[in-house]
Amino acid sequence: MREVVSQHLTADGAGRLVLAGPFGTGRAELLLGSLATTAAGRRAPIWCPDRATAARLHLAARSLDRRWQPRLHVWHPDDPLPQRGTSAPGEQPLLAVAELQRFPREVGYRLQEAGREGRVLITMDTVELAGAREDLFLTTPRRDEIHDLRIQMLQAQQPWRVTRPLITTVSTESRGRRRDRGLMVSRRAGTLDECASAVAASAGSGRLGDLVMLTAPLAEDVALLAPALSDRGWAAVERSVLEDWLLPGVLELAAALADAHRRRHGVWPGAEGRTVPERSGWLLGEFLDGFMADQWGAWLRSLPEAVLDDGAEFLSHLRRSPWNRVCCLRPLARDRATRLAESAAGSGPGELLEPGLWQAWRRTLAPVLGRADLEVGRPAVILGSAAEPGGAPVESAVYVCFGPEPAAVHRQVLSRITDRALILYQEHSPLPGENEASPGS
Repeated sequence: MREVVSQHLTADGAGRLVLAGPFGTGRAELLLGSLATTAAGRRAPIWCPDRATAARLHLAARSLDRRWQPRLHVWHPDDPLPQRGTSAPGEQPLLAVAELQRFPREVGYRLQEAGREGRVLITMDTVELAGAREDLFLTTPRRDEIHDLRIQMLQAQQPWRVTRPLITTVSTESRGRRRDRGLMVSRRAGTLDECASAVAASAGSGRLGDLVMLTAPLAEDVALLAPALSDRGWAAVERSVLEDWLLPGVLELAAALADAHRRRHGVWPGAEGRTVPERSGWLLGEFLDGFMADQWGAWLRSLPEAVLDDGAEFLSHLRRSPWNRVCCLRPLARDRATRLAESAAGSGPGELLEPGLWQAWRRTLAPVLGRADLEVGRPAVILGSAAEPGGAPVESAVYVCFGPEPAAVHRQVLSRITDRALILYQEHSPLPGENEASPGS
């Protein structure tokens, strides 16, 4: 399939290709893996309907190539859309649209019009469609322009077995690629205190891990449960806040702040005083080429302690350094750096973000970079809502619900859990086939 997409991107003349399928069938990975094979593809604009989608694509791109900062554009009603046929001189116009079904219909049409004179690559989640998929397109796609992806790539066997009956668009040919079993446990929990106790018990037995998504159909349930988990030693951060710090440019800015804190104190921010092994490289260096990575370490070591103790001073030095273009040039990163500097009075670089955010941010990056030294400190819980669109797959999650919610609500959550889930319900289990009266196991 990768070869089909690559051929589409390099073919002469105009054309489009649509990668369709449920979450976890590799649409995002296929899109990014194909774009990464050519210089034009790596420069191609990728339009995203929301920050959650952009953060997910960014992490997937960094997994392919840590030094690739893709041109992700998050659509906003006030932002201009690309003009028709825009491209670098001598290059065929190339444009990618992620999760077309989430854009307002008119915006989706305008994006397709902008790429009409070149090559367009589109991803679409067939499960999220509210009507006929042909309605999303300016002109009805030919059969050879749509490729339906059916193999579940991300979920382990048990999570996929649970999720599959909730996806009405999945054909009998659909299957999972992973051979490991995974775990999904459901049990009744009538109060928030019972929920917190169940989470603590599962975490203590090693069944959840140290980075967990907590989500529920009602956002207030998540808000009420978060303090109880904090009292039990968990660091908490809202999903939207974490995703903002995983976007291109902002990710590098956070890495620079973390490195400055480590340079001054010998530990990662929010790491509860646990020393970083000396052999561990600088975080920002992971995203730079060899020479620039070495120079970054040298620049850090040249800074006086007074600068490393003052967040505003450090950001001022950073914006006048060669690493400004990496950390502070993109509009979102530049705005973040400015606002952090304005509120940095008396705070060091590592104190500009909340400890819970640092915990979740480091643990999220650890598997992307293969850095076990980032997985230190308290366990972290990411607070989300089942109503929030998109987002990255999560290895471990806790889902709190009543049980009778629509299947689409359960599917939105369960389809993004790849390995382990604890499902806590009040009335009956949302898992297909489970006895309503059973307390779960």
